[in-house]
Amino acid sequence: MSIKSISKSKLFITALMAAGLTLVGCAGNGNAAGNGQGAGEGQPNVETEQGAQSESGSGETENIDNSASGEGAGGDSSSQSGADAESSEDGPKADDDGIFRVSSTEELLKAIRPGAHIVIAPGYYNMSDYLKAYDGQKERSEWNKKHSYVKLRDVYDGLEVVIQDVEGLTIEGGSDNAGDTEIVIEPRYSAVLYFNHVNNLSISNITVGHTQSGECIGNVLDFVYCDTVEVSNSDLYGCGVFAISGQEGTCNLHVKDTTLRDCSSGPFYFYKYKGEAIFDDCTFTGSQWGGSFYGYDDAKLIFNRCVFGQEETNTWYYDSTVEKNDCQMATPTEDNTFDYEIYENPVWGAVG
Repeated sequence: MSIKSISKSKLFITALMAAGLTLVGCAGNGNAAGNGQGAGEGQPNVETEQGAQSESGSGETENIDNSASGEGAGGDSSSQSGADAESSEDGPKADDDGIFRVSSTEELLKAIRPGAHIVIAPGYYNMSDYLKAYDGQKERSEWNKKHSYVKLRDVYDGLEVVIQDVEGLTIEGGSDNAGDTEIVIEPRYSAVLYFNHVNNLSISNITVGHTQSGECIGNVLDFVYCDTVEVSNSDLYGCGVFAISGQEGTCNLHVKDTTLRDCSSGPFYFYKYKGEAIFDDCTFTGSQWGGSFYGYDDAKLIFNRCVFGQEETNTWYYDSTVEKNDCQMATPTEDNTFDYEIYENPVWGAVG
């Protein structure tokens, strides 16, 4: 068994550090405050924190002033239902079944609120086309004052959508085929969707990525201070650094029937994670590296019936318990031919 060169290893570690954010415990369960883990028991929301991009070198992120909406840092949004929120949020109305059916970026962003069930009509949604109207600080500030649950953050090369302080949100594509509903963003420093203090979240039937391949600084889906997240029947692709990032004590993530592909570093990055992160029937392929998982003592990474591509097999870093059941990982055989088999012990380094 050989190890990848130290120079390439340093590049991977640098990418992991660039993806990191502030460190505190899990949102929604109170464990961080109770055990003293992490640096900020108050679980500040985006208005009091600089984003990941400020640590990765853009130097042009901004604090988001939410004072006009009356939302405090880490405010509990779970007590306000979707119907109640309509009085304070402009945007589409739910139909008779209580579903927000949207067909534009504007409708999608304005429908987001606690308890909302949002169905996105099949189509291609470049959110940056809509967000360009808010490039100016004045326009962006006006949006952020009007909208409690969706903030726009400057990330050096454009705007990032930050969804925060929401309980019980469902976002799904309008077709069972994930490829029919695609959400993209142009800035390379931005996550496509950044979730902060969002609990009981469900995402399904969508394709999500950046508009072009290549190198990125932002991830595809970021989950920060989030508790109980399900991603299913979706396609998450690079150039994002990682397809999924779970940080700040985020916990209870379940990913099902989803492809995580073509990312500039790897399929996932977990830091200060709590509890179980479960991947069922997922495919990891086309990324430059494997995944990274750093968790608290109770953290566990579980793969059930997943398939791993060549690079996703070759290089991993795990700092917590890992369990794999009936998974296929690409490992070279003795004669250096390509073969799929269950690989029992992932390691930091290359196989072969």
